[in-house]
Amino acid sequence: MIPQIRSPVSQSVKEVLQSLVDDGLVQTDKVGSSNCMLLFLCPMTAKADAYMRSNSLLELSVAARGDYAAREAQKANQQQLAELRASIEAERASRPESEGRMASLAKLVQHKKELQALETELQAYGACDPVKVEEKKRAVILAKEAAVRWTDNYLILLSHFTRQNGVEANDVRKYLGVGEDYEDIYPSSMQALCADVEAIRNSKSVAVASRQRLREAPDMLAGTPEFIKKTLTFTKWANHHRDVLYQAAICALNLGNCPENVATYLLVIQFEERPDAATRHSRDQFVPVDGSPTTFDNAKAMLRALGARRNHEDPALGLESNRMSHEEVKQNGGIGVATMLLILQDLGLSYVVSTALYRPEGARKAQQAEDWGEDWLERLAMALEYPILRRKFIKHHRPSLRHPPTVS
Repeated sequence: MIPQIRSPVSQSVKEVLQSLVDDGLVQTDKVGSSNCMLLFLCPMTAKADAYMRSNSLLELSVAARGDYAAREAQKANQQQLAELRASIEAERASRPESEGRMASLAKLVQHKKELQALETELQAYGACDPVKVEEKKRAVILAKEAAVRWTDNYLILLSHFTRQNGVEANDVRKYLGVGEDYEDIYPSSMQALCADVEAIRNSKSVAVASRQRLREAPDMLAGTPEFIKKTLTFTKWANHHRDVLYQAAICALNLGNCPENVATYLLVIQFEERPDAATRHSRDQFVPVDGSPTTFDNAKAMLRALGARRNHEDPALGLESNRMSHEEVKQNGGIGVATMLLILQDLGLSYVVSTALYRPEGARKAQQAEDWGEDWLERLAMALEYPILRRKFIKHHRPSLRHPPTVS
């Protein structure tokens, strides 16, 4: 009987019986001094039947739960279907078929076709879409401001590093691989740009309409190569002398004593090219000749008058962008954005320079240290003429004016 329950093993009979007892297949009892081993088939069958019944009940329970969920989902779907049918009937009743309705539907289909045709035609002129052109204009202004801002941040960091470590700026730029013309925009492509402009202007194959569009184009395209070079030279010169120009704005607008003036006024400075500019360094080619504080409305009118002579663009967009930056700086606890409008008289070129003034005490200290007062124009000309006067503004005023307040 044992081989029928267990496969033949090399164990002893006693060990096999003990394993059967441990598994519950064989019952044991003490009879006198002997151990009696008993095997009952009925309990084993009962256990197997109970196990099968429990599995069957479990399967039935799972199936019942699935059927119940399916019935509930079907009931919800039927209710939703009934509601949709009722809604369709209500809408159909409120919109009876009539000749007027049929005519309106036909007109709607016709208008949709016309709209699709107009959209297809508009896509063909996508580059001239006024909305896209306006978006590009504003994107160019923001990109220009970002380039100027990060160039200025580089100058701040470079001057601070050279002061702290006693090294020359040229050595630092050489180590970092930054050339002397890093303030120019694509200097290596300047000759190619000038050549393209000259070729467009002199091409005999350009139609009259194309020549008219060329005359209405912005200065960077309609101007001569000399004008393009002069524009880049003037902007580079202005970016190099930002610290001195900021000092002039602080004194002329009296920001040290009345910081609220930055929200209403800006400083307009007119420059002219030196007679011997060709023999001078690019940083010394221009000199201020006139200037005064003015309101933003007057500055916008002045810019539009300058732009009307050259193109149909609105050159006052830069001032509007500065106003948005001004509000953002004020929300962060600063004074605002100081704005300067630089005008090159002989070319009618305008250039907007702005800087964020984060610390009110910075403007106050700058004006107390060097208060130019009503003679700010003469003092500005002297500071631009003599480099030794320019260095102290880079050393003392720039970090306190430009750095945002630290939040602890």
